[in-house]
Formats: sequence, structure tokens, C-alpha cells
Amino acid sequence: MYEPWYLRKFAAATRNACGKGTSYYVGTIIKEPAFYDALIAEVLKAAKVRPAVRPPEGVEVSVRQGRGKRLLFVINHAEQRQSVTVPAGKTELLTGKRTGGNCGSADTAWP
Repeated sequence: MYEPWYLRKFAAATRNACGKGTSYYVGTIIKEPAFYDALIAEVLKAAKVRPAVRPPEGVEVSVRQGRGKRLLFVINHAEQRQSVTVPAGKTELLTGKRTGGNCGSADTAWP
């Protein structure tokens, strides 16, 4: 619930359909990180977007593409070593080795 009291009549988060799309607005700071995880999961599901990789907590994954290339970046922000399943048969940019489907350090990128 909002504090102070006079904000309670306003929505903290909204979803609005417009044409073929949907917009989401979060007009507050939610303290629980799980809220944002659930929101992004809903947005991706509604857009029929499937993740390239399902990383463990603390691992960031992003895809960059352009000029005919597509790169998958896997960055481990956790203090411990993480394991991430990645597409097999790709070239690891830092070592030149082919990926075997699993990235043990979660700190490299693949085309």
C-alpha cells in the first residue's frame, strides 16, 4: 500500500492494451525483487518471447545482433562460479573453442 495516505487511490502498476500492443507502467519503487522478475516474465510470455538461455540467479544474459552477427553474452555477477547451459557448437570468443552446451564460468560470449 502507498504511503502517504493521499496516494492510495492511485495505481502502483498498470497494464494497458493499445492496438496490437500492450504497455506496462510501474509508478513506484517495489522493494521486493521478485515483483520485477514476475513482471518481466509476464511481459515476455505475453510477447511470446522465449529466453535464449535460462541462467541461475546472479547471471546476466543478453543477445546483441547486427551486421549479420548474433552474440550471446553471459556475465556472472555472483561471487561463486556458476554453470549455464548455452547453445552447443558455437565459437567462444575469448578462447576460440567450440561450446559444448555448458559454460562453467558464465563470463564469456558466443556468436
